[in-house]
Amino acid sequence: MKIALTALVAVCFTLPGVARAESPVALYYSFDEQPSAEVFAAMTSEFDRILDASSLHVQWRHVGAPETNTDFREVFVLRFRGACQSSFETSDDSDLDVLANVKVVDGDILPFADVECNHVRRFLGPTENRALGHALARVAAHELYHMLTKSACHAKSGVARAQHSRQELLAPTFCFGKSESDRIRSWVEADRLTLARR
Repeated sequence: MKIALTALVAVCFTLPGVARAESPVALYYSFDEQPSAEVFAAMTSEFDRILDASSLHVQWRHVGAPETNTDFREVFVLRFRGACQSSFETSDDSDLDVLANVKVVDGDILPFADVECNHVRRFLGPTENRALGHALARVAAHELYHMLTKSACHAKSGVARAQHSRQELLAPTFCFGKSESDRIRSWVEADRLTLARR
C-alpha cells in the first residue's frame, strides 16, 4: 500500500443491533521486535473498531501460541517487520516506501501480509505510541481487506483506498467506506448461512 499526501475523510457506518459473528477469522501475528504493550493495545483495539461496522470479529493469536480446538472459517497471517515503536524520525516525501503488502502468487492473493513498521514510522514522523498503534491498525486492516475479499481492487475512500495521507493514518477516526463495510458484512452473513446449514 503506497502512500500519497492527498487527504480524504471517510465516514464510519455502524449498524446497531447487528451481532458479531462467532470467531470466523483468526489473525495470526508476529513481530520482528516486540512492541510496547501500549502500541499493541492501541493497534488491536483500533483494528477491532474499524471492523465493528462490518460485524466481523477477529481473534488475535500469536504465531507461537499453543493451538486450540477453535474452528476458524478463515486464517490470515500478519508479520510486522522492523521496529514497531514510537519514533522521532522524519521522512523525505520524495522517496516514500510501501507501508505494507499482501502476498500474491500467479494472480492469487494469499492469506499472508507484511506490515513494514520502519516505513510507517518514517512516514508518520514524530508520534506517540497510541497514535502509532492506530496507524498500524489502519495499514493492517487495508491488507486484511485484500486477503478477505481476495481482490486487488481499491476503494475510492476510506481504509481500502490505495493511498493514504499522514492525516488519515493519524486522524481520530478513520474506517472503511460504506461499500467496503457492506462487502465485508456480506462475507460475514454468507459465513453464518454456511454454518447454519451444517
